[in-house]
Amino acid sequence: MKFLKKSMKKVVTIGTGKRLNRVKDVKFYAKTSTAQTSSTSKRRLGTQYLEHGWFAGSFTYKNEQPLTVVILVENAGTAQVATTVARNLLNGYRSLVDSGALRLTHAESDVRGSTDAPIETT
Repeated sequence: MKFLKKSMKKVVTIGTGKRLNRVKDVKFYAKTSTAQTSSTSKRRLGTQYLEHGWFAGSFTYKNEQPLTVVILVENAGTAQVATTVARNLLNGYRSLVDSGALRLTHAESDVRGSTDAPIETT
């Protein structure tokens, strides 16, 4: 696990996700890549043969719950577009938190949607 965290931190400090360093006060770990959709020899036949670009990361801002995001951009050819989308998403998230418009509680951030409230049955 230590190796994975270290590797994902390097992606955003010196690697393909370093554009995210411009997002202030956010602690994040990420991985970027492409997903091949056809033979690379077909790339010159049109954009529909370009690889999908993707970004996967986990981040925290201030005292908010950690969030995980996965972004897939079809036929982008590189992960650069997905990384730009991630940066814009993080900037928007920061603005929402700072304005007070967004405040997640632990129960709301739970993917399963579970809460401590008992379940009523009929």
